[in-house]
Amino acid sequence: MRDLFSPDAVPSLNRLARDTSARFGLVAPFFPAGDPADAEAWRRAAERARAVERPHRAELVAALLAQAERFGAPAEAREAIRALGLPTTTAVVTGQQVSLHTGPLYTLYKALSAIHAAQERSAREPGARVVAVFWLEGEDHDFAEAASVGLISGDAYRRLRYDGEPTGGSVGPQVLAAEPLARLDERTAAALAPAPFRDAWLDALREGYAPGATFAEAFARLLYRMLPDTELILLDPSDPAIKRIAAPTFAAELAATGELAFELYDRDAALRRAGYAPQARARTLNLFLTTPRGRLTLEPVGPSGTVLVGADGETTTFDKLNRLLTEAPERFSPNVLLRPLMQDQLLPTEAYIGGPGELAYWAQLAPLYDARNLPMPLVVPRAGFTLIEPRLRKLMDRFGLELPDLFTGRTTLLRRLVPRVDRSTTVMLGALTDGDEALTAAWAAIESAMDAVDPTLGRAAAALGRQAHFQLGKLRDKGWRAQLRKHGELTAQLDRLLAHLAPDGQLQERAASPVGFLAAHGPALVGQIADALVFPPDGAHRLIEL
Repeated sequence: MRDLFSPDAVPSLNRLARDTSARFGLVAPFFPAGDPADAEAWRRAAERARAVERPHRAELVAALLAQAERFGAPAEAREAIRALGLPTTTAVVTGQQVSLHTGPLYTLYKALSAIHAAQERSAREPGARVVAVFWLEGEDHDFAEAASVGLISGDAYRRLRYDGEPTGGSVGPQVLAAEPLARLDERTAAALAPAPFRDAWLDALREGYAPGATFAEAFARLLYRMLPDTELILLDPSDPAIKRIAAPTFAAELAATGELAFELYDRDAALRRAGYAPQARARTLNLFLTTPRGRLTLEPVGPSGTVLVGADGETTTFDKLNRLLTEAPERFSPNVLLRPLMQDQLLPTEAYIGGPGELAYWAQLAPLYDARNLPMPLVVPRAGFTLIEPRLRKLMDRFGLELPDLFTGRTTLLRRLVPRVDRSTTVMLGALTDGDEALTAAWAAIESAMDAVDPTLGRAAAALGRQAHFQLGKLRDKGWRAQLRKHGELTAQLDRLLAHLAPDGQLQERAASPVGFLAAHGPALVGQIADALVFPPDGAHRLIEL
């Protein structure tokens, strides 16, 4: 069984993400900062980031230190925050929507990728400092997605859910309630199999996801628990202090009054001509406004300066929005296309590490960066891993399976594996196939002969032929089910492989949180993943045997 898979072999990876890693020349027009596999491109991106005037550095450092206190950040992270105050410091940034138990494994992989890249860049550029920043995306309003997470433990994969009532608006500021947390704790304890570090991680979950904490705070505290002594800076953009610093980004978007929409539409058309699908819908105004009705879109209507707020007919004006921005910048938030510009106005970003969907929307952004006179950073595919226990590795080898095989479907895999251990299955399927082919040939002759006598008899013969094929198919299904009952152990082994390595038909990293693996393997797991990272990133997907 192989340990390394090229981007082309990774299941469900979009074409743009594959080409970014394996054929960068095809996507180069959409990523002007260069190829992330080229170490020199990183150096040039850092120079461009340092050249931007950032008069707010001290204010940003103060805001991040206050957040670090709230999140329980280690001393190393606080020192990295202070380094952001220096004009020579640049940043490698990544991020993820805040969610239950830090969300899927790729959250941890993103964080470790950013840390590793920042350390490598600092080592290769003496006299300069590169820090790693994790953007806590809490302004999304998809509560159902954020409140659910997968858990792999023992031989099972389960979904866990925080069943508290959403309060509306963005997820990050929503406060966790005691009773739903108690129910979640009970379900989590039941789902976690006995393991050396099980109790320690149950305690960590209780401390992080505690009553009164917000989703963003809980996420941050647990991520720091996973990464003790880390230099990683966690940044919560919903913080009013951060919004005050970001207000110029929002003001510039209001001042543009939709003028860039046509350039974004042209960019989307160019992506389609190149064979790629735009990820995000270009809007006339890439801002949300938080109101008592929730987080609502803003859409200019006509030349009069009127702006539609949400979809219920409420309106305002650009003048009122600009006044509100001065008074209460925390009420504004960027959509997915403006968020990177807010990020790079705040931070001296030399590179952004993202997943396949993020790469797709970053490919749309160059017109916005050009209009704001901001250098677009390198856009880097995150590292991808599948964690595999030795006993499951042995099963994969015995079955002759590679990781991509697991995504062909359970039935396809069983039809491949059962005949290997039982020749009678091959004989049965061969006999049924031969019989079906013979029936087709014979019945065609019968139907033709009867039709020559009387067309109604030909139609009757055709109906009987279809019925015969149907009955043969039923016989095949009965024979197949009998073989599966006979080989229950093989079926159970395959189900274990699927639960661990392809839960819900997805890559493990997209479906399961790190918690089950940390409960089984403890802090050594994080070091093992970090040791598997490469720089510059190569976009490959790696198996890590635990």
